[in-house]
Amino acid sequence: MLARLERVERVGAQDLAHDRGALHDHRGTLGLEARYATTLLERQRSESAKLPVDRGEGEEVAVHALNSAKVREANASVGVRHVAADCSPQGVERRRKAVPFYRHTVIKAGQGAAVTEDTCLLTFDFYLVTHRAAPDAVVAAVLKAVWEQVDALGAFHPFLKQWTRERAVDPDVTVPYHPAAIPFYRERGAWSPKMDEAQQKLLALNP
Repeated sequence: MLARLERVERVGAQDLAHDRGALHDHRGTLGLEARYATTLLERQRSESAKLPVDRGEGEEVAVHALNSAKVREANASVGVRHVAADCSPQGVERRRKAVPFYRHTVIKAGQGAAVTEDTCLLTFDFYLVTHRAAPDAVVAAVLKAVWEQVDALGAFHPFLKQWTRERAVDPDVTVPYHPAAIPFYRERGAWSPKMDEAQQKLLALNP
């Protein structure tokens, strides 16, 4: 979530539910629901403050991905910054209730456009996916290669530094695991009974 760099006043997250008109119209998406649940919106005192993003329309506040082209454009033209999500235990709990598969991640100042200070942002995982009929041997071979070479992945893309053995299995997953992945992770002590519950819930959505 972005706000223009001018005088601002902090508005509590509870006010956001009654003032969604200050945001652009992605309000039906899960991502924005997570932001409603966790963001401490910093609103302009100046009524003239607008961001030159989204369909050419001006907005006081807008939602964009870190380092997106529109963020860089707005930052270069008027100066913007990412507004922090609420990383307190209460904020994390609200986020988990609204959209459990989002995460809170602290981005260091200067690590991205419009990150002017260490800022807690909402993030989500990206997955390595296949189809349910993929051969077990192929899935096991791919997982073995990733598991054993995971520390080398960051050289290919910075985001891959976040692929760790510890995060390979997560009960907040949104896509069910391939059947061959379950014994693979169980043999390595990464698959717990909680994961069985998460897997069954996801499979029930699309039998």
